[in-house]
Amino acid sequence: MDAHVHSERIDEFEDRPDNRSLQPEIEILRLEENTWGLLQALMSSVSSSILSFFLSNFHTHRARKTETPPSQSAKELLLENPYTPTSTLVQAIMDSSPVLTELIVVREWLQETAPTPSPPEANTGYWKFTKHTIMQSLRTGHTQRDGLVTEMDPDAVNRGDGAALAADDTVSSCI
Repeated sequence: MDAHVHSERIDEFEDRPDNRSLQPEIEILRLEENTWGLLQALMSSVSSSILSFFLSNFHTHRARKTETPPSQSAKELLLENPYTPTSTLVQAIMDSSPVLTELIVVREWLQETAPTPSPPEANTGYWKFTKHTIMQSLRTGHTQRDGLVTEMDPDAVNRGDGAALAADDTVSSCI
């Protein structure tokens, strides 16, 4: 199945009135469409790499004056001219490395298909859950919970008395 067929089926499912119940199928079709798109991009990259490899071998065996010479490596370009533009060097590196070309294809595919990352949560306080627990115990006059720090300084957990932060602050400080 090609990407075009998947796209048509996705559109067909999304146009149906009961499309909410079809969301898992739509998501699977979208994932399959994206996977086929990646494979097509990689295959065209590989086939162009193979073609350029055969052409460069052909050129080395049958060089004529009208044919273009095989592409030079970045090292050769720099030896010839130390002021070679960066874009020319990058192109020479990409031409000599099929793996790099494939990685670039995968990166571009990910940029097109991956969901946008969620923005980080705004952290409005320093150990805010521990702070709220300490403030609540001070307001109510009750003693601190066992095992919880009593001060808000950065060394509070390292004092050796076994006191720790509130569980939610421990999780967020590990991230």
